[in-house]
Amino acid sequence: MVSDTTTARAKPSIGDYLKKNIREYGLLVALVVIMLFFQVLTGGVLFKPVNLTNLVLQNSFIVIMALGMLLIIVAGHIDLSVGSIVALVGGLAAIMLVKWGIHYAIVIPLCLILGGLIGAAQGYWIAYQKIPAFIVTLAGMLVFRGLTYLVLQNRPIGPFPKDFQILSTGFLPDFLWFLSSDPATSGTAPMEVYTELLDRVGRSAQAIDIALRQVPDDVPSPRMVPPLLEMAGRCGHFAPILQYCIRKNDLLGYAATAAAENKWKKAKSN
Repeated sequence: MVSDTTTARAKPSIGDYLKKNIREYGLLVALVVIMLFFQVLTGGVLFKPVNLTNLVLQNSFIVIMALGMLLIIVAGHIDLSVGSIVALVGGLAAIMLVKWGIHYAIVIPLCLILGGLIGAAQGYWIAYQKIPAFIVTLAGMLVFRGLTYLVLQNRPIGPFPKDFQILSTGFLPDFLWFLSSDPATSGTAPMEVYTELLDRVGRSAQAIDIALRQVPDDVPSPRMVPPLLEMAGRCGHFAPILQYCIRKNDLLGYAATAAAENKWKKAKSN
């Protein structure tokens, strides 16, 4: 008889696995540590739904471009025109939404198709004509940047339809509520994040009112007035800021607000 001398191999633990693959998972571990550190440092504000929503609004287009660039870089190529293409497609989307009145449910697929056609056109020259990606996308960057200036005429377009703005006014659930601190001790950070989000979605007047209503009495007015003036410059809502400066006996802030209001009125009259 032949005896079976095979011994069962011990399964490696999670710690051993991470040690052997620290190069692959090092950045992920560092990201988790940094997120937990700032969650504690900010008193629970980092993972607040309003802050997560703000981060998504600020970086969503960068994440989308990064995913596309990942495939290109893995294939050994490069795309220098991605920013110019995003600007051109975004400008055309704004024109279709604001000036032409097309519903966003139609505009979004059209923009995706347009972006795909532009990418396919550049890919043809790279894949079939064997022109280096650097040359093709460098030319594309210049062409599409020029088309963006031509389409937009170097002017902002707005305001966007309300139904389109609703797409970016929701909030993620507060799934980390147990890591959040007492709102009474978390300072003005949650209020600042929330008002910035309102300002980004075109509700600057409401952001100013909420900021002035929720700001603690011990916050100095020179800290509040400059960002509020920036918001008021987009909507003309200067009256509450003037009243706030009077209440805080801030002569300099009152003068700056009055000057900004006069400048805004002159710009509107022209």
